[in-house]
Amino acid sequence: MQPNAKPRLKYPSYMALSERALRDKLQSKGWPMTLAQEIIDIVTQQKADRANSQRRRRMVEAEWQHLIGPLLAERKRVQVALNYRKNDWGEQSPQLDRDTARQTAYEAYHALLTTLLQRFRTALKQDFTPNELANELRDAGKAHLAPPVHLRSRAQHWTDWVSDRKKDQIMLMFSSIPHRAKARTKTPFTRDIPTEEGETK
Repeated sequence: MQPNAKPRLKYPSYMALSERALRDKLQSKGWPMTLAQEIIDIVTQQKADRANSQRRRRMVEAEWQHLIGPLLAERKRVQVALNYRKNDWGEQSPQLDRDTARQTAYEAYHALLTTLLQRFRTALKQDFTPNELANELRDAGKAHLAPPVHLRSRAQHWTDWVSDRKKDQIMLMFSSIPHRAKARTKTPFTRDIPTEEGETK
């Protein structure tokens, strides 16, 4: 996936000047009017392009926030569960969790969430919207990594970006965890909407 390229600015030192100030500056340097107007037109267009780019960036970040926020929240919950280890008697212990099935399931789920988060953040850094990333994946023959075609960005949840095969693998791991009295049961891939405000990068 190639990032959306940013054009190189011409006359960057003139970008902060108003059109009138730029015209006065060029005239004071003795530039011919035709050449001065050409420079003014270029700078004016670059300002418009930059404004459009900034608007697009805000839009791209907003579209990713509703996916990345809940994903970050879920990964944080899984990390807390991994850090909170108990021994077989349910007592707090600094030792590694003896329940290897539980540990294996949580680690696999955490790894999947981290991989997905990295994919989202890479697309955001490259200025791709969720729909543009989805189209890239489908064009590359990786439609199983993209959400259903009928789901537009605002209707998507991060769980839509996980293949059914991966979901089944993780769900099987969690269903294989031996039940422990009074222990909470984790259900992966729930479509919760908590967010980590402002965290998209």
